[in-house]
Amino acid sequence: MKIMKQTLLFLTLLLCGPTLASGIEPAQEMEVNLSEEEKKWLQAHPEIRLSPDPDFLPIEYIDESGKHVGIAADYIALLQKKLKVEFKTLKFKSWTEVLEKTRNRESDMWGAATPTPQRREYMLFTKPFLELPAVIIVRKKVDRSLTLEDLKGMKVGVIAGYGIHDHIVNNYPDLQLDPVENISAGLNKVSFGMIDAMVANIALASFYIEKGGLTNLRVAGESGFIYRLALAIRNDWPELGSILDKALLQITSKERKSIYRKWVSLEQGVWARIKNIVISIGVVLFITGVITILYWNRSLKSQVQKRTQEINKKNVELQELNELKNKFLGIAAHDLRNPLTSVMGFTDLILEMDLDEQEKRKYIVTINQVGGQMLNLINDLLDVSVIESGKFEMVLRPENLKEVIENRIQLINLIAQAKQIQIKAELDDVPAIELDTERISQVLDNLLSNAIKFSKSGTTILVSLNSSDNKINFYVRDEGPGIPEQELGKLFAPFEKLSNSPTGGEKSTGLGMAIVKKFIDGHKGQISVQSKVGEGTEFKVSLPINSTVL
Repeated sequence: MKIMKQTLLFLTLLLCGPTLASGIEPAQEMEVNLSEEEKKWLQAHPEIRLSPDPDFLPIEYIDESGKHVGIAADYIALLQKKLKVEFKTLKFKSWTEVLEKTRNRESDMWGAATPTPQRREYMLFTKPFLELPAVIIVRKKVDRSLTLEDLKGMKVGVIAGYGIHDHIVNNYPDLQLDPVENISAGLNKVSFGMIDAMVANIALASFYIEKGGLTNLRVAGESGFIYRLALAIRNDWPELGSILDKALLQITSKERKSIYRKWVSLEQGVWARIKNIVISIGVVLFITGVITILYWNRSLKSQVQKRTQEINKKNVELQELNELKNKFLGIAAHDLRNPLTSVMGFTDLILEMDLDEQEKRKYIVTINQVGGQMLNLINDLLDVSVIESGKFEMVLRPENLKEVIENRIQLINLIAQAKQIQIKAELDDVPAIELDTERISQVLDNLLSNAIKFSKSGTTILVSLNSSDNKINFYVRDEGPGIPEQELGKLFAPFEKLSNSPTGGEKSTGLGMAIVKKFIDGHKGQISVQSKVGEGTEFKVSLPINSTVL
């Protein structure tokens, strides 16, 4: 970035070189050809007061020792030598103060200024000796090109009293301006987001961006205004304007180049041989550099956005895992405490009371049932924990889904018969597909046990299997109470229990359907539900044929 800023300043001044050196070049050390009236005027005005801009680097400024330095200062030194005069340098704190003092005729001359209608009311200007474009500086997060028209509605900084200030006031009266005392104040305001943009000449902006280490700023476009810097003289001294124009013509190309060399570190011997090449290469490098920076900025912005999204996603996942952990603890504390209390109570009875064999068997059967409930809960919690931790894996083998379904129906049929519920199967022959038999068995057990749990005695559960559209579909339909439409959306969420109660007092953890959904997703399948209150519920599972399973 530092190299680009130096290149920007170098190319700006370099490209101005031909304009600055144009005109008829007189012989070296040739005296300024003044008229008798002009000579008499100089004699009659031995003190000409010059008030430089104190903070206009590298054009001109007052250094720490109080000396007037910069490009304009070097031109002034040459003019004094050629005219054999000495200007009295006045030192003011700001450009605003310079303008005020000059309007009050407390100063006679400026070293580098741009003609504007406001200034012409009290100042005359020589022919320009330096041209610099005014550019729009914004924060890097503003990634589009801008013109002055685009700044409407924004807060725009300008240096109070500078040429660009007058230009905007005259031509863009709708812009919201924030006049600042100097370039440093304006650039810092942009950097810290106090204003949206700063408009200033490119050399001045480049110098102070680098000097202030304001790495979050960039040039967003040109303003269309060119600083044509010239000497300015109070308008009641036209004779001095004529004298200075003649003296400027006596500044040779060698002297001009010497000034550039001093401020941009260019060797005089190299200038003559490589100027045109440097201009061409410089322009190419500049354009390439700008494109590279824009690409780099976009790439960096994209990477930052991507990384931020990843971090936000991780934070959300951590928060969800933390909430899941808290739910685990809540479930364990609530749903395990009661059955464990029952187990402890029954074992105390068996140990402390003199029971006959029939009574002991009754209590042991109850303990076994409670133990089974706790085991089911723990298994569900472990399944959800493994799934949410990302360690969930599938073991795939070619299997016949029809045989798997028949096996699960046979195993669960005893539970159905106990509630006098019939399970009816309509299973077509289907091709073998790769399955994790254990996971699909859990899916079937959950769907079938839920159907039994919420069905009344004397009803029928229908299990069907078919294939279509390169998919194998199986259905589990019950004649239970149905699920209200407003509850369907939370059916597959963990720890969600619906309003319907099991018909036989069975327990539910609210985890089964969430596990079913994860297992089906792992097979790249789909599960859907259709339900009507009072008529029953049908679950449909579709598994792809010949697909790569997660």
